[in-house]
Amino acid sequence: SQQVLADVSLFYGDYDRLVTFVAGTPGPDTTPVPNLTLPFVYQNAFEAETYGGELALTWEATDQLRVMPRYSFFEEANRRATQTGAALYPGGSRTPRHQAILRCQWTPAPNWDVDAAGYYRDRVQDSPAIDAFVRLDLRVAWRPNPNTTISLVGQNLLNARQAEGEDQFVPQPNEIPRAVVFGFTTRF
Repeated sequence: SQQVLADVSLFYGDYDRLVTFVAGTPGPDTTPVPNLTLPFVYQNAFEAETYGGELALTWEATDQLRVMPRYSFFEEANRRATQTGAALYPGGSRTPRHQAILRCQWTPAPNWDVDAAGYYRDRVQDSPAIDAFVRLDLRVAWRPNPNTTISLVGQNLLNARQAEGEDQFVPQPNEIPRAVVFGFTTRF
């Protein structure tokens, strides 16, 4: 029988004492050569607010087919320094504003599974290096007996490499390569 399940969640966060750079007092320094030093130190001198939500559905279309769409929205707003000399919040928003996932699980025969997942992720808000992208993953699995699964998984099938994140101190994004993985699992 068909069944639809829905889950909605909303959130709001108000953060204070976030770590940021604060400019110190400039002064002369003589090592290793005479120069003028402008120190920046980490301090808890920033505030921010976040809000958003997520909608998740699960539709059991048949006993063999399950469809699961998901959508999330995230916004970071009202970032502000709480101390004179505080630089921009170094982390910025490392989260995309919009994300959507469509997963399908199909069991065409009792010992076979076919799974597909399509992902859309908006660009990361404060990172020009991480653009919006669409990703596709596929999995085919065969269970020759109840304790053994043999699978073939393709990840990131639409792009040879996909920038998905970056460290706040290293501006180069972490790239996830396309992958095809063979799996063998047995349970004792």
